[in-house]
Amino acid sequence: LYPTDGRYRCVITQDSVIAVMDGNAFSVIYNANGGSGAPVDIVGYAPDASAAVKTGTPVREGYTFLGWAVSPSASAPEYAAGDPIEMTADVTLYALWKPVSYTVELDANGGVGGSLTLSAAYDEITTLPANPFSKAGCRFLGWTTDIDYGMMYADGASIKNLTKTQDAAITLYAVWETAKTVIYLDADGGFGGSTTVSAVYNSFLTAESMRAPQRYGYAFGGYFTQEDGRGESLFDKDMKLVGRYASTPWDKADVSIVYYAYWIPNSY
Repeated sequence: LYPTDGRYRCVITQDSVIAVMDGNAFSVIYNANGGSGAPVDIVGYAPDASAAVKTGTPVREGYTFLGWAVSPSASAPEYAAGDPIEMTADVTLYALWKPVSYTVELDANGGVGGSLTLSAAYDEITTLPANPFSKAGCRFLGWTTDIDYGMMYADGASIKNLTKTQDAAITLYAVWETAKTVIYLDADGGFGGSTTVSAVYNSFLTAESMRAPQRYGYAFGGYFTQEDGRGESLFDKDMKLVGRYASTPWDKADVSIVYYAYWIPNSY
């Protein structure tokens, strides 16, 4: 600041503490270095005098205060509350911080595959591993901190700042949905008829409103897991359920599966 007509003019744009010192005195300035609530020392110290580090502790969300240093990027604190400071010049002390560390436990939420715990720190990105769990008849959707909320994080997602509490344990629960399979009906040279049917794990299939395909010169013989009538049958020539799924629930978790029409050449 430079005086104008013997006066100083200062414009303050935010909450501040201003200490007016004797020009021959030295001061100690505390910088919260990303935090807030740094102490204020309004004393002007004579050259070669000794100052004591203030006891006030700044705060920063997600961080633990370690102490003070003369560099904002120091690797370790140099001063603690009450330590003496030899005043040979103005001194600025910067708060040093350590991000809180916490753990993230992956919970199978009814699935199987053991347990997995990750280490994490505030303001640092942690990448979730590929889902290590499985659950019979279910498809994995992702992870959540609240099993009543639904999926929050996808498989392999990056997570950050799940808590601001040191040594907290955060649980991410696997989110599952009952597997649903789309059964594609390949007419294999024929035309018309039903093309798909939906199947839900552990539920019975329905053959209502199912229509058989047609093919000139051939008689329809049903749908099978393999071409030419090989493998396991699903529908007969009248599109009625046959085989084990006629009396037992669907037990596959595939996203989709194909059954092939079986054609019997007409004889003349």
